[in-house]
Amino acid sequence: MRGILNNIIAIYQQHRQLLLITLAAVAIIVFINATQQQGHSFYGIAGNNEIKISSQYPVKIKTIKVIPGQNVKQGDKLVELVRDDLELKAKSIVDKLAILQAKIGHNQRLMEMIDGRRKGRKRSRSDANAPALLEIRALENQLQTIEDEKSKLTIYSQIDGIVGDVFFHSGEKVSPFSTILSLSIDKANYIEAWIHEKNYTLADLNQSVSVSSLVDRSRAVKGEIVNVGKRIVQFPTRLVRNQATAVWGRKVLVKLPASNPFLLGEKVFVSIGIGGQGMFEVAADTVEDKEDAKK
Repeated sequence: MRGILNNIIAIYQQHRQLLLITLAAVAIIVFINATQQQGHSFYGIAGNNEIKISSQYPVKIKTIKVIPGQNVKQGDKLVELVRDDLELKAKSIVDKLAILQAKIGHNQRLMEMIDGRRKGRKRSRSDANAPALLEIRALENQLQTIEDEKSKLTIYSQIDGIVGDVFFHSGEKVSPFSTILSLSIDKANYIEAWIHEKNYTLADLNQSVSVSSLVDRSRAVKGEIVNVGKRIVQFPTRLVRNQATAVWGRKVLVKLPASNPFLLGEKVFVSIGIGGQGMFEVAADTVEDKEDAKK
């Protein structure tokens, strides 16, 4: 019995280093598997929302106040528009008001010519003008509504940002809902990311994520998934390491906080937590990169 024990001890001492290496490797594999169950990461690109300026009515450009690439502040005037239909309606109402005012004035002059300055006569004169006065009041309300609509034809910037494209010039006519010009904020406010098709179920609406810069992982913020794609699409070439191989997955839109460190167009790392384990960033390449490497 003692001999068997001595043999075991001798074998252990002889292969001690190999056994330790094996145990360490097993521990590493277990750790990696456990962490991969806790989280998943994928690439994205920082961008911003473009605001398109248009009108739901046919309009004519009176003046364009900005040029492409111009920085604007909230409240800056962008464009002045004209609606021919409003101009025609306003002119028609003004003409009707003039006719009614003239009619009332004529009635008053006729009454003054009549020898009857008693109260009853004055009441009759007032009663005679009542329909015209009611019509005048209604027309004035219509005219005010038109003026309110015309005030909306001067468009101001709602943000601090940059003018993108300007599609029309002064004097040109614009069809309903055609984009007149575009605006965008001068910093990133969302991330367009793509999660591999093998893991697309990991991304959920309203899920909290961590977004970090590829250049400096300390530049990181928390974001929220606000949209997930309804179909599997091909990754942009910029997010695929092996350009000869097509990679497919699900597009995910992540909203960023107003204060974030990312440049427009910057490539970033998006990390999601699984099973309530919290945020976790995979230290190795993403699953997308691993798939490319295998191919």
